[in-house]
Amino acid sequence: MVTFLVGQRYRNRKGEYEVLEIQDNSMKVRYDDGSEQILSISTQAIIFENMRREEMLPTKKLSTKPQNQQFYWSLGFLLARNPNLRAFIPQHALGAFKDKFYDATGRELLDNEKGITIHPLGTGKWWYELRVTFTARPNELYLLNFGHDVNIVEGSPDNKLWNINKNSFFLRLLEFNFSTGSQQDRTSIETAIPNQYLDAFKEGYSRGLKNT
Repeated sequence: MVTFLVGQRYRNRKGEYEVLEIQDNSMKVRYDDGSEQILSISTQAIIFENMRREEMLPTKKLSTKPQNQQFYWSLGFLLARNPNLRAFIPQHALGAFKDKFYDATGRELLDNEKGITIHPLGTGKWWYELRVTFTARPNELYLLNFGHDVNIVEGSPDNKLWNINKNSFFLRLLEFNFSTGSQQDRTSIETAIPNQYLDAFKEGYSRGLKNT
């Protein structure tokens, strides 16, 4: 098992980082992009070892296309883990988000749409930020593949929450009839899954129901 030391560099699925401080089971780290975060040491140790094991497996080429069995299996798993789709939108970007929402769902954004936070002018946010949060154990993350450019990052280690902070992925979920907020309609979502991938989706959903 890896031992974390102040001043040393490690990595997780977000990227490489340097350990700045360690206190009990938490450590403060700085990523290469300059951002800092408090992480759970035990959780990061599992992620580090999982990534190391993955690199030791025989190399296999993953499809970069989302229309594959692994993507839809992962989508089913995600649905079973109570995903919460949240949008943080500065006032000046609201019109652009409404257009994207309409393109993805075929309907207008409601004034009381769940999961939507609109920031007033002057808050300093440049553009909308779309986030998908779900629950999982660290050793389950290697099962998921939402595409080569979709990264899963730690949200709250105590509650085993994970985030996907990618606008295009969030909008893609809306196209599959996922809803903003935390209330999802499985029946509606399944109608949007291509028939050839429905079995994979249901298998992922069944796996996601275990240990929740």
